[in-house]
Amino acid sequence: MIITVTQYNNFIKALLDNEPMLSRISVSGEVSNLHDNGESIFFTLKDAFSQMDCFMYADKASVNLFNGCSVVAEGRPTYLKSGRISFTVAKVNLLKGEGEQYLNFLALKKQLQESGYFDLSRKKLLPKFIFTVGVVTSPTGAVIHDIYNVAKRRNKYVRLTLFPVKVQGENASSSIAAGIRYFSERDVDVVIVARGGGSAEDLFAFNTKEVADAVYKCAKPIISAVGHETNYTICDFCADVRASTPSVAAELITAHNLPKELNASVKSLREALTYKISDVKNRYLNAVFTVNNALNKKIAFSKRKLNYAINSCGNLLLKKVEDGGSSLKLLEQKIKLLSPKNLLLGGKAFIYKKGVKVSSVDMLSKGDKIKIVLIDGVISAAVEKIDNK
Repeated sequence: MIITVTQYNNFIKALLDNEPMLSRISVSGEVSNLHDNGESIFFTLKDAFSQMDCFMYADKASVNLFNGCSVVAEGRPTYLKSGRISFTVAKVNLLKGEGEQYLNFLALKKQLQESGYFDLSRKKLLPKFIFTVGVVTSPTGAVIHDIYNVAKRRNKYVRLTLFPVKVQGENASSSIAAGIRYFSERDVDVVIVARGGGSAEDLFAFNTKEVADAVYKCAKPIISAVGHETNYTICDFCADVRASTPSVAAELITAHNLPKELNASVKSLREALTYKISDVKNRYLNAVFTVNNALNKKIAFSKRKLNYAINSCGNLLLKKVEDGGSSLKLLEQKIKLLSPKNLLLGGKAFIYKKGVKVSSVDMLSKGDKIKIVLIDGVISAAVEKIDNK
């Protein structure tokens, strides 16, 4: 017999609706994935091995529910058109304040915190420039593709290496810890531990002591990107950096793009060098202008000084020449006045005794022969008498 999907769903729904044992049952478990929109409350009820989806109207809630609390939910299963079974809760009672899994999470968190696993002083800084990245996550699903696409879009030179692991279920914690230890000994700059969002039980593999030890002992900086922004795991607390999502982790490893920043630095350096060259050129031209201006002023001043000196020397020389001419004329006049010829013209005569000019009677004696020089001739004579005044 062949039936349609709708016929199959209606058949299963009828079986559930008409089963008296399921009309009002009580189920105990731990609350997780709680969501309250004011009118309806959705949550997951789980134990150590299974879980089920629950729904109840807000006005039916007589207690304040929270993730991790243990409750007893009374209601009946409802088969939905989507093919899923949801438990419609009519009444809920708190069994204990917190669920066993949540208490285990808090106990481990306290233990690790007291042991220094979360201390800021031991957390490593991310390198400024990141070239190689180890990624510990599932090889399937959107997480690895989101990290790769975001990283390559922002920095095409970054190299990602995947260590494929199980992110939930049996042996998932051991697989995650092995991936972290693997990259701790490899030549990578940073390690990303990532998983997509999910319920608290979906993230259980990241809340174990084994993963905490691997993160704590890792020699490379670790970015934890587990779950959604509101999810916090032991891995997040131990990691050096927590990213709210895997995409944010990819942004963190590409925050500094070496080629881009290098090009920007080269451009900045070129602009600074161009400005410096222009500044030096302008200063050189200003210096040349200043020197030329000062030199021209100096030359003009020296030229004026030289012209003044030349003019002064010329005037002085001219005056000297004029003064020399006047002195020469006076000298000439004196020479004319004192020349023998001029003296003789005035009726005077010169007397010589043996070629020596006689200037006094004391130079003569009676009988001395003398010559008397006149303007027009010479007279030879003898001294007959000398009269002294």
